Amino acid sequence: MLISRFWYTNFVDREATILTGLTRDGIFLIENGEIVGPVNNFRFNQSLADALKNVDAVDSKLALTQSLDTLVPAFRTHEFLLASSSDAV
Repeated sequence: MLISRFWYTNFVDREATILTGLTRDGIFLIENGEIVGPVNNFRFNQSLADALKNVDAVDSKLALTQSLDTLVPAFRTHEFLLASSSDAV
């Protein structure tokens, strides 16, 4: 899946770095390295440490986050827990 944006990300457990929130503004299914179509948004529950541990690619460009005060690169991670589908737009 290609996730273009997270929405209202909050800590569930700060000590364990577990976050929850929703995907927003576009999530797409990728098959064989190609975007094949859009899918619903998802609620996620994920340890930030585990997500970063599973990173295998990082973009060389930085992009401003929604809050406009943090620069982050796009990255690819594996086994990111998309807990349930959401009707949120």
